[in-house]
Amino acid sequence: MDYVRHPEFYNPVNGKQFYVTKRDDGKTTIMPQIPWIETEINGIRNGQMIHPTTNPETLGKPYSNGCIGTREADAWIIYYYSPIGTKLKIRYDLKTYEEGLVVAIFKDIYGKEN
Repeated sequence: MDYVRHPEFYNPVNGKQFYVTKRDDGKTTIMPQIPWIETEINGIRNGQMIHPTTNPETLGKPYSNGCIGTREADAWIIYYYSPIGTKLKIRYDLKTYEEGLVVAIFKDIYGKEN
């Protein structure tokens, strides 16, 4: 793992840098300047990051390109209390539950359910 202490944000389609984002609630805010953490799985870095999201509606749901989105406060906790090399377990859950009931089922993009 490694930290990106001063993240810069680029559109992966056109390569242009951007500084603001439109949140789930329709408000436009600057991108959070919180350190992002680059993951390493079995010695391989594929570009997935643990980072804050400005879209709270996507927390706990598979709405990214492999990144793990957190609340901004949680991102600071992870940064301060998880030194480089801290091991963590990443779960791949296809069902989201609320109060014990399944509220969403997501497509298995990795073929884990076969």
